[in-house]
Amino acid sequence: MGRSWKDVKKDKEALDRARGRDVEAAREQAHILTQAYILGDRLTQLRKAAGLSQSEVAARMQVSQPRVSKLEQGDLAQIEVGTLERYVAALGGRLRLVADFEDHDVTVSMNELDHSEGVLDCTEKACI
Repeated sequence: MGRSWKDVKKDKEALDRARGRDVEAAREQAHILTQAYILGDRLTQLRKAAGLSQSEVAARMQVSQPRVSKLEQGDLAQIEVGTLERYVAALGGRLRLVADFEDHDVTVSMNELDHSEGVLDCTEKACI
């Protein structure tokens, strides 16, 4: 009878630990890369729903098409708030960041930050 996937994973983890590999750090890095890939895919879906090509988005952002491609591939070097703001604006939208706390949310509109001293739109309970 063959080995179960659970046993294979357990043996691989033991081997990695014996070789001095930081398994938790590797898992965290894999999680970060996966989230970046998912973000890139979601951006691609938004662009396609807007009926735009990468070249059209790049022209609106005043960047190269390969840079838009890397962003949509989840390239961590391309994923910065300012870049995401310009990408969303190129699609006709507005980027907002939401900080989710236990007892309240804080929404920061990037446009508001550009034109004021950091207006915060607090939802749920009052802002602190």
